Amino acid sequence: MRGAIHSSLRTAMLFVPGGDAKKLEKIPTLEAKSLLLDLEDGVTESAKPAARALVADALQRFSNQRSLWVRVNALGTVHAYADLCAVVRPGLEGINLPKVERGSDLKTLDWILTQLERERGLPPQSVRVMATLETATPDLEVYSIDEAFLDIAGSVHLFGPPLAIGQAIRSL
Repeated sequence: MRGAIHSSLRTAMLFVPGGDAKKLEKIPTLEAKSLLLDLEDGVTESAKPAARALVADALQRFSNQRSLWVRVNALGTVHAYADLCAVVRPGLEGINLPKVERGSDLKTLDWILTQLERERGLPPQSVRVMATLETATPDLEVYSIDEAFLDIAGSVHLFGPPLAIGQAIRSL
């Protein structure tokens, strides 16, 4: 089970585009306690590799000043693994995984994080997960998400449209 839920999950996070060096440099001046460094929608396709390096640098430089989370690309993309390899490091509080549609997404992410934590000498299950359910379609595998949530629930938080979350939580 991935870490215990504790009070550092904020009710609000300030999104910072991961590909914008000027905005990342402003992190020390921001009043927000939790920041979500965005590698997904806030970064153009061609800028994603450079954005990973910028975000990794920001994690190293500013994590002692703020709670830093990273929104990676969805697991079904060619970018997700490279995103995770770049940002799982000391200073990362958690990963925001977008477009979760099935329990296997959470289990796959948990497996990758476990390997990266071990390889990088991080405490087991130290990287928390905020899973975002972005659709409420019939394709959303609510029961498999519920099962995965219960398997690794300690620090996995579900966010998304009320209908999708209601469906996911109703069967718990």
